[in-house]
Amino acid sequence: MASWWATHRGPVTLVDCDPQDTASAAWWLDRSDDSSANLTWAKAPIPELVQHLDGLASTTVIIDTAPRLDDATLHHVAQLVDLVVIPGSIPEFPTVLQTFETVRRSSATPAVAVITRTLTVSLNGASAEEVLDVLRAQGLPIAGAIRQNNALAEAVVLGRRPDQLTGDARQRIDDDMRTLMMSLNNILMTSPSRS
Repeated sequence: MASWWATHRGPVTLVDCDPQDTASAAWWLDRSDDSSANLTWAKAPIPELVQHLDGLASTTVIIDTAPRLDDATLHHVAQLVDLVVIPGSIPEFPTVLQTFETVRRSSATPAVAVITRTLTVSLNGASAEEVLDVLRAQGLPIAGAIRQNNALAEAVVLGRRPDQLTGDARQRIDDDMRTLMMSLNNILMTSPSRS
């Protein structure tokens, strides 16, 4: 998301607070064979997060952190940001829902789900619709979906950015991300401003 934003929307700072060494933004960026002038990043443990956020008001800041469910980390981060995006595949929906409950208890920050690794952007499958109905019934909006894509999965492993993909893979991720970003913009525009 951060790399796509940097390519299409402007400067973004990615702050990696995820302690998982092989599943974090820093791990991915360390393996990247290219860089974007609009994308800067920093690795910051949660206690130092506020210091990293100081002075970044003029740029979009994306914080990557593990859900941690009821851990104090998520409570802390939810109070600092304008929007919480909770990604997860259909089989992971119990974790997505539990993460949402943690955010809802922590602050008034809006939270949305992004369905990942789905075979179709419309999510019309019977099992998918059942999951989405549960999420919506709990008050968790679905901002969009990122379709399953072997080229994208390979890019993640190798540290490639979405704009380095070609052909159908590039078109699919552009379509999915553009739809997702429009949805996120609408949610932010209709949410109470944070002072």
